Amino acid sequence: MRRGRTLIILGLLLIILFAGAFYVYTRFLQPASVPTALDGGETVPTQAVTLKSTVRLIQPVARGTVINETVLDTVQIPEEAFLPGMFTELAEVVGRKARFDLEAGMLLTSQVLLDTGEALP
Repeated sequence: MRRGRTLIILGLLLIILFAGAFYVYTRFLQPASVPTALDGGETVPTQAVTLKSTVRLIQPVARGTVINETVLDTVQIPEEAFLPGMFTELAEVVGRKARFDLEAGMLLTSQVLLDTGEALP
C-alpha cells in the first residue's frame, strides 16, 4: 500500500516538473517566429533564383563514343552552380566524343568531351 502511494506521488511530481519545463521553454527559450502573411505580418521578400539551361546525359556513354542527341537532355540549374566549360545547347555537344566512360545524369563540360577530330589520350 505504501509503495503504491509513493509511485503516485512520484508520478505527479514528474508531471508537474515536465509541465513547468514545457512552460519555461515555450515562454522564454523558444526562438521568435518570423511573421508571415497568414498571421497578419508583413511578407518577407524572397530572392528570385536565376536558372540556366545545362546539357546532361540521360544514358551512360562509353569512352570514345560519338555523342548524339538521343542520349542528351537539358536541365535547369541555379546560375551560381553553373561552372565554366558547361554546355548550354545540345548542338554544342552533338558529334563530340566521350573522353572517359560517362554516367547517366552527368552534366557535361568541355573537360570530359573531345572534338570529333581529336584522338583519345
